[in-house]
Amino acid sequence: MSSLPIISDALLDPEFPIRGYQSPAKLIFREDDFDLTARIRRGRFYQLTNGAQPFPRPVFRQIAGEVMDGASERNGFVYESYQQPANVAPAKLVALGSANTLWRVALPPERISTGELLFVLKARHSFGILPELDPAAIPEIGREKVIDTLDQLADVAYRGSPSSIADRARDAAQWCLATWAKDQFTDLSLFEDDLGRVIKEIEKRLQREAGRRDTMVTLKAAAVLQRFHSWS
Repeated sequence: MSSLPIISDALLDPEFPIRGYQSPAKLIFREDDFDLTARIRRGRFYQLTNGAQPFPRPVFRQIAGEVMDGASERNGFVYESYQQPANVAPAKLVALGSANTLWRVALPPERISTGELLFVLKARHSFGILPELDPAAIPEIGREKVIDTLDQLADVAYRGSPSSIADRARDAAQWCLATWAKDQFTDLSLFEDDLGRVIKEIEKRLQREAGRRDTMVTLKAAAVLQRFHSWS
C-alpha cells in the first residue's frame, strides 16, 4: 500500500517578510520525490478553485445496539492543477509550509502525460552544512559568485569525494574573501588571484590599519583550508 503524498501550503515568489499563509491555502505543493543529498524536490502545484463545495460523508452510528448508517454533508475545498499564466513571468522562488523553508525553481516546469506541470525545486538552505546567508549583506560585486560557490560546496558535501569537497571549499573561501576585500579596499584585482594571494594581500593591508587584527583569525582559517587543499 502506497503512502499518502506530502502536501505543503505554498507561495510563489513571496514578498518579504512573509506574514503567514491564508486558510485555506490558495496554492499547495504535492511532493512526488525528494532527494536529500541533492537538496531537490519534485512535485506539482495545485490552485484553489472558487468557493467551498459540499461533500457527502458517510456516518455510522450505533443506537441501542442497532447499527444505523446514513450520510451528512461537509464543506470541502477543491484544488485543480496549477497552470503557468501566459502573461506572468515564471516563478523563481517558492516558500513551502513556512517562511523559513525557501526553494528555488531549478528548471523550467515540464508538462507530463496528465497535463500537469512537474516542478523541480532546489533548497536555498544547506540543511545545516553551512551558515545561512543573508544575500543583502553581501557586496553586490561578487554576490552572485559567492552564492554560487557556496551552493556548489553544499551540493558536494554529502556525495563528493574529499578532493572535490576541498576544491569547492577553496573556491568558496577565495570568492568570499575577495568579495569582502574588494568592498573594504576597492581592489578588483583580488578577484583574479588565487586563495593564497588573496590571503597575503589582505594580511598586508590589515597590518597597516589599527583595530583590524580580529580579521586575522578568519585569514588563518582560510590558510589552513589552502594547505589542506594542497595535500588532498
